[in-house]
Amino acid sequence: MSRLQGLQQQRMKQEAVVRQFENSNEGYIKIRKTVEEKVHSVLSDRKMVLKLAFFSSSESMRKDQDNIVL
Repeated sequence: MSRLQGLQQQRMKQEAVVRQFENSNEGYIKIRKTVEEKVHSVLSDRKMVLKLAFFSSSESMRKDQDNIVL
């Protein structure tokens, strides 16, 4: 039980370090903002979403041809 508590405390400390890094590192904040903007841009483009869904489905069917139900 004490081992579990020690691991939980260690995890909490590591999560705090990550949160501090996320909130104070300009490079991380800039990258995150850029990624969020790109994701929003792609998801706002309905043609692009449909295209990605089609290619994803096609690739999935190509890789797993034995489980295709028609």
